[in-house]
Amino acid sequence: MELRVQVILTILLHLVCVSTGYRDQGFPTSITCFTCSNRTSNPGCNQVAVDRPCPAHLPACMSRHNLSNGRTISVSKTCSTKQECTQLTGCYRDQQLQVCISCCDESYCNEGIPWTPVQAVYIKSDADSILKASIYKLFVLLTVVVLVIDGWCKS
Repeated sequence: MELRVQVILTILLHLVCVSTGYRDQGFPTSITCFTCSNRTSNPGCNQVAVDRPCPAHLPACMSRHNLSNGRTISVSKTCSTKQECTQLTGCYRDQQLQVCISCCDESYCNEGIPWTPVQAVYIKSDADSILKASIYKLFVLLTVVVLVIDGWCKS
């Protein structure tokens, strides 16, 4: 394969990998959430998280953080319904524990966990802005490719 073609393909691969972050297996029909049950830490949860798209009837990611005296007792993450997220987000006392629940509706948006009521919210994305951002990324990618190809064709 010609060296120029190899370089172009390498640049394209790099740009695609940088712009996507995680590999979203559910895109564009569903979201993908970090999912785990009763882990002792957030990094431990994310490390063992199953990377599967959420079913269509569960279009949000929920994170539940159980704390005692400011220390993590357990972390659970799952796909959830919008209704459940609207009803359950926030922090409350459950016997000796403080329970903080947050939700969001973009792929991999639940990487972090809520520690306070300020963080325990339902973050709803604006679908129009997501589409615009995706179109912008594609435009930038195509512009770079055209400039690289144009520069090599002139040399």
